[in-house]
Amino acid sequence: MKKNLRKKHLQKRSEVPIPTVLKKSEVIGEKLLQLKEISESSKIMIYSSLESEVDTAVIIRSFLKSKKEVYLPRTEIKTRTMEAVRIKKFPGEVETASFGILEPKKELPACESIREIDLVIVPGVAFDERGNRLGYGFGFYDRFLAEIRAPKIGLSFESHILDTIPTESHDIKVDKIVTELRVIDCSNFS
Repeated sequence: MKKNLRKKHLQKRSEVPIPTVLKKSEVIGEKLLQLKEISESSKIMIYSSLESEVDTAVIIRSFLKSKKEVYLPRTEIKTRTMEAVRIKKFPGEVETASFGILEPKKELPACESIREIDLVIVPGVAFDERGNRLGYGFGFYDRFLAEIRAPKIGLSFESHILDTIPTESHDIKVDKIVTELRVIDCSNFS
């Protein structure tokens, strides 16, 4: 069921024109930057977006400009693991890795204690209002997030907020979701 749902929403998202993606992403970024979680956090992990995802490039640059410590994920396909790596320049310290995603360069050291990260901004194919997340099916984020206690915020276009997402015991929820129309506090829908 998850596989078909993922396929449907990836297809739906890929059909949105890039100018629309960028326009909606700008609104989402503005809403995100207004959250108290952002102002209260100094060490933030965020992902580098693919072209049909909520664009995070402007958000990453904004965090760096405001002197936040910014961490991006670096994945290891063989072990299906992910580590947080601090970057100080974007796009200067990233390179194209698996799946065409920009990841921190290999020579940059991984964060020694991910528990020091204050906030994690999480990608997803789709979400529901309870904070359940439909990922890409590889489990990188669920394994990583199981080890961290920081608040988690999902970024999504409103068209990918579903009534319900099927879950499994290892799935990790997000605490809030930011769309172009609203900020969803998932604790209100538990």
